[in-house]
Amino acid sequence: MSKTFVIGCDNYGYNTKMDVSRDIRFLNNPNFKIKDIGTHSLAVTSPEDVLQLVNKLTDIISKEEEPNTVFGIFISETGLEASIYANKNSKIKCVNARSEHDVAIAKKKFNINMVSIGISFVSKFSINKIIEEIIKINS
Repeated sequence: MSKTFVIGCDNYGYNTKMDVSRDIRFLNNPNFKIKDIGTHSLAVTSPEDVLQLVNKLTDIISKEEEPNTVFGIFISETGLEASIYANKNSKIKCVNARSEHDVAIAKKKFNINMVSIGISFVSKFSINKIIEEIIKINS
């Protein structure tokens, strides 16, 4: 089954988003696709910009007709605003992950379809582990 990863970020998460997109593409899994919804630069994003990006991401997930074919990732300064905005959509189950364990537990208990990551609270090593777990639960 094909899986689309919809990835977005604020200006703080831009470089990490680019790394994550590259890492997923590097897997060369023909069943994995990436849809980058922005932001597409380091230009400062306002809270309204973040809300629009998260709404765009959650709209893509919630409109998917076949269940479990789309998974959202939003990377920002704290990850908090993205998880709060996302969880206002009744079809979204988003966890603000600080470790791969958060992702595994949230998938098992709540069947999440989105993860937000705050780069101010999570090390690069932990982000890599979170992405590995996202790939694992979506394979």
